[in-house]
Amino acid sequence: MARFALAWEQGGGMGHAATLAQLARTLLKHGHEVDLVWRDLSAVNSCLGDLLDEPGLRLWRAPSWRGAANAPGMPAAARTYAELLCFCGYLDAPFLRGHVKAWLDLLREIQPKVLVTDHAPTALLAAKGMPGMRTAQVGNGYFQPPTGNPFPSFRFWDTSPVDPADEATLLAHCQSAQGACGIEPLPSLAELLQTDVDALLTWPELHHYGPRASPRQTFTGPLPPPLVSRSGAWPSQAPPTCLAYVKASHPGIDAILAMLMAARLPTLLVLPEATPEHLAKLQAHAHIHTVRAPINMTEAIAQAAVVICQGNSGTVFSALSRGKPLLLLPAHIEQWLVAYRACELNAGIALQPHEIDSTGVQALHALIDDPHFRMHAQAVSQRHTVEDEQGNLARLCELVMALA
Repeated sequence: MARFALAWEQGGGMGHAATLAQLARTLLKHGHEVDLVWRDLSAVNSCLGDLLDEPGLRLWRAPSWRGAANAPGMPAAARTYAELLCFCGYLDAPFLRGHVKAWLDLLREIQPKVLVTDHAPTALLAAKGMPGMRTAQVGNGYFQPPTGNPFPSFRFWDTSPVDPADEATLLAHCQSAQGACGIEPLPSLAELLQTDVDALLTWPELHHYGPRASPRQTFTGPLPPPLVSRSGAWPSQAPPTCLAYVKASHPGIDAILAMLMAARLPTLLVLPEATPEHLAKLQAHAHIHTVRAPINMTEAIAQAAVVICQGNSGTVFSALSRGKPLLLLPAHIEQWLVAYRACELNAGIALQPHEIDSTGVQALHALIDDPHFRMHAQAVSQRHTVEDEQGNLARLCELVMALA
């Protein structure tokens, strides 16, 4: 049996943790040893549950950038993977040198046969100094661009060329950090993402970069939703018309709540981090049932006629594989790209935060009343069935375990 290190270094939300937790569960069942190296250990209990008692599992906190989002030289808005690295501390040469060493020391302590990363670029940078260790990337595709020198833009509407010189500073910082740690420096920034396995846990139709992929990449497909035993506790026997899953931190949250109140449709609202003010505002509206804790999304999506979400990949996959049209309310570029692809499939409507007040209720009723959206969502579900998800997980595990 082999030891696997599963690393999550950057990025918010629990999607990274949920993916690695599912992989860890399967690896442990096959008798392997697993070291989880995570940016946020607060997700451990909800994602791992009974796995925490497994003797073959160890937990570590990942070295990760937690600096300012507006450091000197940082782009106003990223359009390539290289520019995403700017938001991970790669413009700060002393930081990068220290964190490459921290990752290298950690990997030498763990001594994994295989390193699996979900948005852990500095782990991959340090891994170049671990001869004999195999590497893999997994994720929804946003942090796994097709090979390019320079990296291609994911802002497909911006046709201005990407200048290779824009990557020169980042490459120099990577090379300096590696050299200080005795690692052979990267010949190009693209080499950072050269791994033995690169698994895209998405469909070609929803890939942030479009249906293209590099020869080294495999469209493995999305994994099953995380296992959560708690149901939505919908108080009526009749199923809710809408399932809404949004975060209280969404820039348009007040407009979203006003939309749900005005639509007067039976709605199960999952609102993590809801404030007392939000809950007080919703209390007078009996058609909205609000929960703050994670629920069984598979069960909730199956009941609803329409799914409202921010465009997070996991919820979009789950809705479309079950033939449910979507009202998409993205809060940042990663979610916008998924929302755009879903609208290309004619399976949803996407609104910007400033549009929710004026057109939100109308869009929601259109998704319910116009069979066009439901028909196209069901067409997606015929190509990508719920049953595929378990097969996708099995294929991913086979790819990863083969490296050992």
